[in-house]
Amino acid sequence: MWNSTFKTKSFDEIAKARRIKDDKNRANILKNGMTTFYTNPRKALRKHSTAPTARLERALWAIFSLFVKIRDGWRCFLCGKRSVGSGMHAGHFIEDAVGGVALRYHEMNVHAECSFCNLYREGHKEAYEKKMLETYGEEAVQKLKDLKNTTIYGFDYKTQTAYYKEQVSNMKLHGPLSFNESIGY
Repeated sequence: MWNSTFKTKSFDEIAKARRIKDDKNRANILKNGMTTFYTNPRKALRKHSTAPTARLERALWAIFSLFVKIRDGWRCFLCGKRSVGSGMHAGHFIEDAVGGVALRYHEMNVHAECSFCNLYREGHKEAYEKKMLETYGEEAVQKLKDLKNTTIYGFDYKTQTAYYKEQVSNMKLHGPLSFNESIGY
C-alpha cells in the first residue's frame, strides 16, 4: 500500500534521493521554488478531481435530467402527458451513445418524456423528429444532427454540474424557462 503523505523538499534533494532527473508526473514545482513530491504516483497524476469520472457523470446526469424535467414543466415532449417522479424521464432525440458528451447534455437534444414514450413507443424517432422540427425548425435540427460526429475532450463535469444546480435552484424560485430562453434563442 502506498503512503499517501507528502514531503516538501527542494527539487535537488528529491532528484538526488530518488535519482529523478526531470519527472514532471511525480513532482509539482511550487511558486516558491520548492517541490511537493507525492509518494503515491497515482495521486501525482490527478489533475482536477479525486472522484472517478463515472461518479461525476452520474451526478451531472441527475441534475441535468431534473433541469430538463422542470424546464419542460414535467410534461412529455411527445404526447403532452404530465407526470412526476419515476414516471417522467429525460429522453434524447439523438441517442447519447451516438453523440457522446456533445449531445448527452445538449439542452436542445434532451426533453422530458413520459416513461411510455421513452421506453415503449413504436416510431419514436419519427414522432420525435416531427416535434423537433415544429419546435426548433429545420436548421436547428440539422445543426444538432451535425454534432453526432463531434468529439469533446476534457469535458468539465464539475463546472456543468454546478451550472445546472444553479439553474434548477433558479427555476424552483422563479419558475421554469421557456424552450427558447433555456437554449439561448
